[in-house]
Amino acid sequence: MKNQRKAHKSVFQSISVLLFMLFIGFAIPSTAQAQSTTEAGSAIGNQATSTYIDGSGVERTITSNLVSTIVKQVGAVSLETDQSRYASPGGQVNFPHTITNYGNGADSFLLSTSQSGDFNMNQIVIYADENGDGVPDNQVPITQTPELATGEVFRIIVVGYVPASVSDGNSNSIVVTSESAFDGTKNDTVTDQTTVSTNAVVSVVKSINNSNGSIGETIQVSLSYVNSGNSSATSLVIADVLPAGMLYVSGSARWNVTGSTVELTDADVVAQGTSPQTIIYDYNETTVGAVTATISEVAAGQSGTLTFDVISAGNAGVVENTATFSYNDGTGTTPTQSTNTVQYTINTTAAVSGSGATVASATQGSYVDFVNVVTNTGNAIDVFDVTLEGSTFPSGSSFVLYKAGGAATLLDTDSDGKPDTGPLAPGASYTVVLRVTLPSDQTGGPYSVQKRITSSNDEAVSILLTDELTSITASTVDLTNDAVIGDANSKGEGTYVNGSAALNTESVNPGSKITFTLYVNNTSSLPDNYDLDVSTDEFFATSVLPSNWTVVFKDASGAIITNTGVIGAGANKLVYAEVYVPEDQAAIPAGQSIYFKIESPATGATDRIHDAVIVNTIRSISVNPNNAGQAYPSGVVVYQHTISNDGNVTESNIALSLSNSYSGFSSILYSDVNKDGILDAGDTIIENIASLAAGESVDLLVKVTAPNGVGLGVNNVTTITATPDAGAVNGIASPDAAVATDVTTIITSNVTLVKEQSLSQTGTYSEANLEAEPGTVIYYRLTLKNNGTDTVTNADIEDITPVHTTYVGSSATVTTGGTIDAEPGNGATGTVRATIASFAPGESVQLIFAVKINP
Repeated sequence: MKNQRKAHKSVFQSISVLLFMLFIGFAIPSTAQAQSTTEAGSAIGNQATSTYIDGSGVERTITSNLVSTIVKQVGAVSLETDQSRYASPGGQVNFPHTITNYGNGADSFLLSTSQSGDFNMNQIVIYADENGDGVPDNQVPITQTPELATGEVFRIIVVGYVPASVSDGNSNSIVVTSESAFDGTKNDTVTDQTTVSTNAVVSVVKSINNSNGSIGETIQVSLSYVNSGNSSATSLVIADVLPAGMLYVSGSARWNVTGSTVELTDADVVAQGTSPQTIIYDYNETTVGAVTATISEVAAGQSGTLTFDVISAGNAGVVENTATFSYNDGTGTTPTQSTNTVQYTINTTAAVSGSGATVASATQGSYVDFVNVVTNTGNAIDVFDVTLEGSTFPSGSSFVLYKAGGAATLLDTDSDGKPDTGPLAPGASYTVVLRVTLPSDQTGGPYSVQKRITSSNDEAVSILLTDELTSITASTVDLTNDAVIGDANSKGEGTYVNGSAALNTESVNPGSKITFTLYVNNTSSLPDNYDLDVSTDEFFATSVLPSNWTVVFKDASGAIITNTGVIGAGANKLVYAEVYVPEDQAAIPAGQSIYFKIESPATGATDRIHDAVIVNTIRSISVNPNNAGQAYPSGVVVYQHTISNDGNVTESNIALSLSNSYSGFSSILYSDVNKDGILDAGDTIIENIASLAAGESVDLLVKVTAPNGVGLGVNNVTTITATPDAGAVNGIASPDAAVATDVTTIITSNVTLVKEQSLSQTGTYSEANLEAEPGTVIYYRLTLKNNGTDTVTNADIEDITPVHTTYVGSSATVTTGGTIDAEPGNGATGTVRATIASFAPGESVQLIFAVKINP
């Protein structure tokens, strides 16, 4: 699976390089068929949001379901370019060409020829020219290219063998065809014209000594000529206009006739060499930005080479260059022709910058937005993954990444399993918003969370941004290993620091137990009691242990406890934590982290400690997304989730569980059998997944029921936990449990937002995933419905055009009661928003708009 993702990313980076070449103006060959810039298999999807004021005057925010459209593969090819050449009777003629895959997926191309004219070639053969030097790589004919990634090029030489009996002036036309193996209806052709001459026949081949490198590298350019005709050629003029990305090196020109150490002057002032072979050479004199060389005579069978140096300049991308030449063939005729095209790639350099954000304070139970601006400081289009690494926020906090403005969740645009910025051009910036919803029973601080911003062009390039929230002082407690605070043998004194190394690491055999000695030290000024908890999750989003692991807490007398009982101010209590590892547990040589936590149910004072049990390493699965919704007392809300295997081997026996943070709430987990995002009769209760292949995912639905009589404004966090089997696969141990949270707020209003999609404005809309080709229009329908008993006021429906799409101008419509107050221009990107002044119980408002997949 990892290799597949790397392949996907490589294709995407190839697309990015090609887009960037267009952006900076490098010379790109024209094509008869447009390139599909949206990669096959790309997922186009997003979530909409709505805010409104409920009957109690409180502003609420809800999110829609996630819809997705998968881009289909389309074929497209370019074959460059038509050419004309002269040849002697009985000689051969070479035609260099470039094939480019302009489809949106990997493809190979069938090669064929046909001919017509005054005579037929004795033979026509196609050879590979991968280094682009105008000379076949070997003498093995080919009829098909290798598989080419999107935007990748392949060079060929078409060789024609002229019969010895052909008369002067006769001509032949070869039609060369390149046909997509994926889609045989997609092809391109060129025509190669050969004219037979009994006079001078000169050909010029261009080459460079290196095909790729970094900015500032020196490249030697060679122009090699030969007269394969029957008489001398005079006034051979070779002209080479240097493209953007190649800077001429003064004084570097050499001609093999005068020797490799004799410098040719860069100014057109005097002929060099010995008559009848002389050369007049200049740069930037005859033609601005061009090398021009005039060679007085090239006898029949004679050859020579002109060289000069250039320095690579500009941003990442491909620089292409073709020279031209003309000569007098001895009869006064002056043919003008082109050399083969050479290609130099300036390699990509990845870099990124950004800074963390600090918020002074926030109210318990509210949310806080951390706004980070990420800037691409590299030299190529790049996609930056955004991942959360470390957090000191208290248990019960939930984290969601949004796009700028906090109206739509941050999505995974390049299918590597991580949310990202989407493609960013060099120098461009993107705003990422992290929304942290705080629990209602916590105080203290400061709290911080870290974002890792990682380049897709080079995964070794990343930055770590730290967001911080300052809060009020809370009651304190200190959990230590081995001894009470103040004792020389005590470990872990003071507030736990996220990411701290394990204090005690103990080895244990499967089927055995290990005991950790803990001391609970009440460092506050009041008596308090503390619940005991254990998890393999540092932040205790859920209390989870590896499959079949158990932890039992005991006091000094050996009695099993789950709470310390009252501990006086400044006093402490000894607690033993017995960790039992099952017999079928595979080895974890890197150590299984075990986090012990104490938390006061009265004051919220809490502390953690990090220990470890050496058994084996783990793999990874994920559950997405985190959701937020509202419900009445005794009401029901259904949340969508997807559990995905992000590893590269099959995971087996994945146990699923639910927990609720508020007493009285209940929840049931279902398998969304028909994948429609709606809980219906065909969906079944699910407690585990027997097998989940690498890259495979399963759609789930969580039904949460609120208790009767629960108070307005209460927040319940429902945690869905996925715990894989602990068995080893190829010596690699089981992944940690994956979790997602659904925050349900009790309100008197009950407003839902449902997002659906269709490929026809008047067709059937549904929440199901679609497949569509680049250039297809997708219609989105957002339905905001008041299911409550109070009138809702000041509502809005807001969405953002997804990555890989642009807005279809003036396509937004809203039903009675709503007003369109924001939409992008045609072909642009941005926010679509409708506002609703008020709507009564039972009423609904629909917003429909259209986007087009980038061609």
